[in-house]
Amino acid sequence: MFISAGFIFLEFFLSKLLRKNYYLIQDFFCNIGTSIFFVLISLVNFSYNAFFYNLTLKHFSFLTWDSKNLAVQVLALIIWEFCYYFQHRTLHSVKFMWKGHHTHHSSQEFNLTTTFRRSSTDFIYNWIFFIPMALLGFPLLSFILAANFSVAWGFFTHTRFFPRIKFFEEIFVGPSSHRVHHGANYPYFNKNFGSVLIIWDRIFGTYQKELSDVPVKFGVPGPINTFNPIRVNLIPYFKTLKTKTQNQNFSFYYILPQMIFLIWAIFKLRIVYMERPKEAIIGVFFFIFALFNFGEILDGKDNIILGELIKIVLFPILISFGFFPTLNYWENIFVICYHSYAILVLMKWCSQRSNFFDTIFKW
Repeated sequence: MFISAGFIFLEFFLSKLLRKNYYLIQDFFCNIGTSIFFVLISLVNFSYNAFFYNLTLKHFSFLTWDSKNLAVQVLALIIWEFCYYFQHRTLHSVKFMWKGHHTHHSSQEFNLTTTFRRSSTDFIYNWIFFIPMALLGFPLLSFILAANFSVAWGFFTHTRFFPRIKFFEEIFVGPSSHRVHHGANYPYFNKNFGSVLIIWDRIFGTYQKELSDVPVKFGVPGPINTFNPIRVNLIPYFKTLKTKTQNQNFSFYYILPQMIFLIWAIFKLRIVYMERPKEAIIGVFFFIFALFNFGEILDGKDNIILGELIKIVLFPILISFGFFPTLNYWENIFVICYHSYAILVLMKWCSQRSNFFDTIFKW
């Protein structure tokens, strides 16, 4: 995580230094917020996917492999890539599956944080495409290692800083190949589905080279016009959630503490889930509410004031009833400082309104 943060900071710094404008601050926080939502859902989806994989491995596999053998791991990665290619291509081709994958493509920016713009719904059917690996007898560990390697590789392909790397991108997916994949314009749309290897695209006719005279237009047909992580995930399913970003009252100095609070809260919530799953349900609903209100701040909505007030009141109650783990000394200091700062900012926003109660009841 710290390595990823370092590279993101470097790319952000270089984009500002070279005046490339590769980062939009609301989009940056939306990507991180979407990733946090994905982490919340991952409390369920890993167990869900592992269950079906192990079930197939135990009862239907017809080969046995040694996961400690490096050659086996390389073979597992190649097979994983083959399965991933067809999974990824299907996500773009089948309408209801595209609704889940739509989240990852919905940003009109393209930088390292786009990697974290993960869908929180497509885990429901993704496991189906990797059943061939279980049938071939590859252990769950081999599957996990291949998947993690693919994610790590994919992180470095989400950048606009590198041109096409000749020879290398004849076999492997590079930044240029993946920029093409994120293109919403012709001839780039629905091309280059590989994650680590580009050879399957070449074999099955979905390869497209990035052209110097045709700039890639990032995003999806019909922009979603929101930076709310919850809306970004659900808009493909519920069109009524579409909204217009107002960009009012946006303050980087208020968003940053919000982001720190959400990251801290999700890790505390994971602890509760591991120890007392039933009690974690209430915490999950609170977290989703807090994340949604975070998104409304990014969109500049007036209803954030009521949402923040509810969050400030609810959080200490949840802690007292055990829906979050007991806080240590430094965590108590952090929560007190965070809520004090939040109240001060809210008071400032309220003072800027001609009619405070009109603002409150816009919820």
